[in-house]
Amino acid sequence: MRTGRGAIGIIGIDSDKPGPLLTPDERRLIDALIDQIKTELDVEKRRHLINEALMIQHDELLHLPLHRQVIPWATRSNVRAVHLANNNVIPQWVTVK
Repeated sequence: MRTGRGAIGIIGIDSDKPGPLLTPDERRLIDALIDQIKTELDVEKRRHLINEALMIQHDELLHLPLHRQVIPWATRSNVRAVHLANNNVIPQWVTVK
């Protein structure tokens, strides 16, 4: 994987079958779904097309999450703390009812 600071690792996805992950027909299907999604005005139909494309992506393991963050802290029901992306708590932003 390359970032602005250089290579930080190697990511690979392998399949039990030889050749590319998607057959040409599967790739054409995904491309056609994406083209339809980009131009579909009907919200329900677009949602259905998106779900269909996501199911293909899920079934073929085209996306492999590398990190799933778990937030390990909690507060009492009368305490409100702003949750920052870096998991820091700023005391000035904590309120107690």
